[in-house]
Amino acid sequence: MAGKTLQEIFCWEIDIERLSIYFASTCSGACRIGMSIGKKVSCVDFFSDLYPAHSISKNRCKNRKMIDAVSRLMFNREESNLPEIDIRRTAFQMEVLEAIRSIPFGRTITYGQLALMVGRSGAARAVGQALGSNPLPLFFPCHRVVAAGGSGGFGGGLELKSYLLEREKRLASEVSWSREIII
Repeated sequence: MAGKTLQEIFCWEIDIERLSIYFASTCSGACRIGMSIGKKVSCVDFFSDLYPAHSISKNRCKNRKMIDAVSRLMFNREESNLPEIDIRRTAFQMEVLEAIRSIPFGRTITYGQLALMVGRSGAARAVGQALGSNPLPLFFPCHRVVAAGGSGGFGGGLELKSYLLEREKRLASEVSWSREIII
């Protein structure tokens, strides 16, 4: 490794309700979002196993755009523009990730429906694999994709997936209810 400099990873963490959200970015953009329920650790510790050959430091400023975007997304104030991202995926994986951005807050679709959305009927398993490698799960909300007969998988675990889905449904119904009263 002589003569090579370590790539820098800048990280930060925030808490929203019971959820700890961990952000990681490079100088080029957002590279990872991690989450946990009830297991709070520092962001440096959270990312050290994922990026063992990198220099990791806390830096809120380098993650500000990502933190702002996630804060909006978590409260159903979605926006079409994501911060710059620094992820490497195949064309198919990116097509799947972009497609799930169109799933409304508080709603779900099946892996099979997502396969149809990307023009690959019968590729539900491939779609699931593409979602399994999603490094930015709140920007590309893979928790909104479920199996035809149940919840399916989720990189952060099924407890986290259930929490995110239940939270979104609750917030979506609160918004609908408040709109009805105003009208």
